[in-house]
Amino acid sequence: MKGGTSFIARIMLALMLALAWLALAPGGIGVGPAPVRAQALDQPPNTRDWKRSSAEMWHDLRKGLPVPTSQPFSKPQPAIQSQGEDWRRLRNEVIRPYGGWLVLAVAVIAGIIWLFRLRVRLRERTGRLIPRISLYRRLAHWFLAISFILLALSGIVMLFGRLFIPQVLGPYGFAALASAAKEMHNLFGPLFIVALVMFVPAFVCDNMPSRHDIGWLLRLGGLFGHAPAGKFNAGEKIWFWILAIGGLALALSGIFLDFPFLADTVQTLQTFHLMHAIAAVILIAFALGHIVMATAFEGTLDAMVSGCVDEGWAKQHHELWLREVTGRTPAEACPPGEGVPAAAATLATEKGGAA
Repeated sequence: MKGGTSFIARIMLALMLALAWLALAPGGIGVGPAPVRAQALDQPPNTRDWKRSSAEMWHDLRKGLPVPTSQPFSKPQPAIQSQGEDWRRLRNEVIRPYGGWLVLAVAVIAGIIWLFRLRVRLRERTGRLIPRISLYRRLAHWFLAISFILLALSGIVMLFGRLFIPQVLGPYGFAALASAAKEMHNLFGPLFIVALVMFVPAFVCDNMPSRHDIGWLLRLGGLFGHAPAGKFNAGEKIWFWILAIGGLALALSGIFLDFPFLADTVQTLQTFHLMHAIAAVILIAFALGHIVMATAFEGTLDAMVSGCVDEGWAKQHHELWLREVTGRTPAEACPPGEGVPAAAATLATEKGGAA
């Protein structure tokens, strides 16, 4: 019995030694060296990349360059989506600082104008009213203006808020405000698109370029001599087209940011995010300038409140339009008591114009 057990132990030891030799031998049944295995799988060896230093390999990873992987039969491919670093740098180092200074500069100029009451007075107020903006156009204008202001305020919190709000409200206060701003942004974004669809077709015909715009621009809107203009001057037309094109960019990019599954790649979303931020900063700056012009020129705001303007205002700022509408039957009468003295409202039909 003892001799049989010793014989079996010898046989098992011999088998173990044989298996160990087969596993370690080149071309054996075990795991051989990488080049031999790659050749056996009909895949050329790629030892050059694996011999590179860790610094070189990490450099390729961060740049999004193709690197070898451990997946069998796979070619080198990017392991990191490096465009995210470019997106972050553009947002935080270009759009945020330069866009912030642009908006701040325009806001300071607007504040100086309002603070010192730097207004352009009417040379003459006749009391005769000229219908200028129809009710539908006014509703479209204020619908777009209110939705844009709400989106601008919430967008400023999300883009620039981290720079100053935590110092005032603390980190938890800023977190709550930023969360509320994001929800408000997502809520009023679709309303802005609806308002834009109402606004642009209503005003596009009167904002087409004309030969009179060249003279208005050469005189810098009356800074160097009288600059006659049609229903809208060149400055107003430029603002309209910036709003139309920038609003379209905001609407298109906003849809993809609200519904990211519509984008095919992350890079597409990053591109739309940059487009959204750039268009928003430009529109906010121009909108502040538009508000300044509307409030600094006496009588201008009446057009968007009552729909009517004084004949003296039309003669001073839009002389060509006044000539065009003089003698025509107004499309709508101005209600008494809005924008100008009620006693003068009855004279609106004497020299009216199309709305």
